[in-house]
Amino acid sequence: MSEIKNLTWEEIEQEKIKGFVRHYDWDSVVRTWAEHLLHFGVDPCSVFRTIKVQDPKLTDEIHCLPSWWKANQVEHLHRKLQYDLYQRNSWSIPITTDEINKGQLITVNNLYKSRKDLGSVCACLIYASLFMRLHSYRLSYPETWPTRPGVNEISKWAISALKSVPELDYWPYTCTYVLPQTKIDSFYKITCLHGLILYLAEEHAMSLLSYCPVILVFSNEFDEIIKREVDDQIRAETEERANQRERWRKKEEEKLEYVRKMKKLHPLWNEIDTITADELEKIIWSKPIRDVSVDFGVSVDKVRKRCKKHKIIVPSAWFWKKVEKGKLQHPNGVPVR
Repeated sequence: MSEIKNLTWEEIEQEKIKGFVRHYDWDSVVRTWAEHLLHFGVDPCSVFRTIKVQDPKLTDEIHCLPSWWKANQVEHLHRKLQYDLYQRNSWSIPITTDEINKGQLITVNNLYKSRKDLGSVCACLIYASLFMRLHSYRLSYPETWPTRPGVNEISKWAISALKSVPELDYWPYTCTYVLPQTKIDSFYKITCLHGLILYLAEEHAMSLLSYCPVILVFSNEFDEIIKREVDDQIRAETEERANQRERWRKKEEEKLEYVRKMKKLHPLWNEIDTITADELEKIIWSKPIRDVSVDFGVSVDKVRKRCKKHKIIVPSAWFWKKVEKGKLQHPNGVPVR
């Protein structure tokens, strides 16, 4: 007991780290992590999927761009991206989906740089998970996790393994989540390094199964299958546009035919709301209001309302009867006061 009391805080911290690490070294961490990933059907040796895209602007230049795509939308986004390049020589969709932030883009870039070595892939993903809990300004260390010095030691192991990766990008401390999917720490109690490795492997499997790391390879060569699908889509859209134009033409012809038919039945059809007061008054004093309503193709009440609005006197039925019998002279469009 007296020996423990005489230890410095650095020595006490080292004892905690030894108690947490026990018989593990970095190679055993990588081996345990990779084996647990395989239980979920994730091969840590080939996490990336290559997407070949033909860019008409390129000649011999080939450039690669790593990204996260939703696993259930990879084919759709591939066709959409290739379609935009064929049709517009530009991209109308983002290379990454809306849910991907800056920290996650840094992760996929680092993952791409370390993809050839299993230990570097493991180090990249483990350090990404530990970075959020240990170093991010916006997240606190989980209360259900083991002692912080022990977990920090694993983080140092991962950093040492990543030193061999050229041009590695480190996450800013302002990043919150640097993986597409993360587990809820408060739901799980972790007491040892073995449990921590399995927990992180499950988090990485969840991310890799939900979001597929893709390498977009832009070149002047094209994928035959995708090109055939895109060509079929372009052909179908061209036919659909032609069909739409034909339907629109037929619809316009039907409208014109309807107008001609209505004009034949009602010479002044659809003019009741646009005709001037003087023209309406002349028509009203040219024939009975019932005949006027037939010419306009509206009801008698509608004609009366328009006349009332323009303060036009409407001849009564007995007036037109006297005109018909010759007792009164036909007004011929001139109001009789």
